[in-house]
Amino acid sequence: MRLTRLPLLALLCLMGTSMCAYSQQFTILDLHQKGTSHLPADPLACRQVVMLDLSDDQLTEIPPSVYQMTNLRKLILRGNKIQHIPDEIRALTSLEEIYVSQPFAALPMDTTTEAATVSPELFRLPHLRVVDLSYYGLSELPRNVAQSRVQELYLSHNRMTEVPAELFAGGKLQVLDLSDNLIDGLPANIPANTALQILKLNGNLITELPQSITALSELRELALGSNMFVHAAVDVKRIIPMTHIARLDLSGADMTEVPEELAQMKSLRDLNLSDNKLTHLPECLGCLTQLERLSLSGNQLTSLPASVAGLVALAKIDLSHNSFKAIPMELATISSLRLANLSHNPELATYSDDFKALAAVKMINLKHTGFNSFQLEHMNDILADSELVY
Repeated sequence: MRLTRLPLLALLCLMGTSMCAYSQQFTILDLHQKGTSHLPADPLACRQVVMLDLSDDQLTEIPPSVYQMTNLRKLILRGNKIQHIPDEIRALTSLEEIYVSQPFAALPMDTTTEAATVSPELFRLPHLRVVDLSYYGLSELPRNVAQSRVQELYLSHNRMTEVPAELFAGGKLQVLDLSDNLIDGLPANIPANTALQILKLNGNLITELPQSITALSELRELALGSNMFVHAAVDVKRIIPMTHIARLDLSGADMTEVPEELAQMKSLRDLNLSDNKLTHLPECLGCLTQLERLSLSGNQLTSLPASVAGLVALAKIDLSHNSFKAIPMELATISSLRLANLSHNPELATYSDDFKALAAVKMINLKHTGFNSFQLEHMNDILADSELVY
C-alpha cells in the first residue's frame, strides 16, 4: 500500500483497515491482539516504524526490538500487564506519545503488591508530549517530570498519595489527570503556572484546598468531585477568584448550599453540582449567562429559582434523582433549553396548564416519576414536537 502522508496512515491504522501500512518512508504496525511475532527483526525495518500498536497482547514487558525503532512517534501498550518502563526507553528519541494504561482487572490494587515503576529516562525524551499511565499501579513519579516537554499527563486510577509540587512548576504541562488516586491534599504553595489548562482531581481523599490554587491562572477545567472536603463551602470560595474556569465539577462534595460568590465565575459553561445535599439554589445562579450545561442530579431539590431565566445559553439541565413534586415551569423561561432530565423523581406527579410553554425543549426525560400513563400520553400530545422519554 503506497501512501504519502502520515496523517492518512494514522487514520487507516485507527480504522483497522490493515495490520501494516507502508509508504516509502513510514510504517505503521497494528498488532492489537495479534502478539509480537510480527515485529520486524531487521534493524532497518525497525527504524521505519513510526507508530506501533501492541495493545491487549498479554505483554509483561516491552519487547526489546521496540527499542530499535528510533523513529517511533506513537507507542500504544494499553491492556497489557506491563509494570515497568525501563531505562532502555531512552533509545526512542523520536517518541511523541505513549499509552501504557492497563486493564482494571489486571491492576493489582492490593497496596502490599509491588507498585509499578517508570524510569526517569521516559521524561528525558526530547519530543514526548502525551503520556498515559492510567490504571498502571503507580505510587510515585520520577522527579524530573517537571523538566520534561510533556503537555498531557494522564495518571488516573493509580496509587499516588500526593501531588509533587514539581508537577505545577513545569512550563509545558497543559493537561493533568490525577483522578481516582489516594491523594489527601495539594502542595501548600502551588507555584504560579500559566500553562496548565485542565486539572482533574476527582475521586481522591482531599480534605481542603490551599489558598495558592489560584496560582493556576490559566485553568479552564477543574474537577474536584467525590473528595472528602471538611468544609466544602470554604473550599468553593477559594476557587471563586479563578473566574477563567469554564468547566467545574463539584459533584459529591457534601455541599449543603451553593455560595452566592459563585456568580462571579462568569466564564462557566459546564457546572456539575450533582450528588450533594442541596435543598435550594441561590438566585445568583441566573448570573451565569454563559452556562450551557448544569447538572443538579442527586440532590434534594423541590424547586428552581426564578433567576434561571437568566441562563440564556443553557442547553442541558439534569434534575434527576431529586424531590420535585411538580414540573418546574421555570424551565420554560430558559429560551435556549433543549434537554431537561427529570427522571427518578418518584414524587413528581403534577404539571400545570402552562406545560405547553415547554414546547421549545426537544427532549424531556420523565422516566421513573409518579406520572400515570394517562398523564404521560396527555403531555405527549401537548408537546407533539418534543420527545418525551418515559
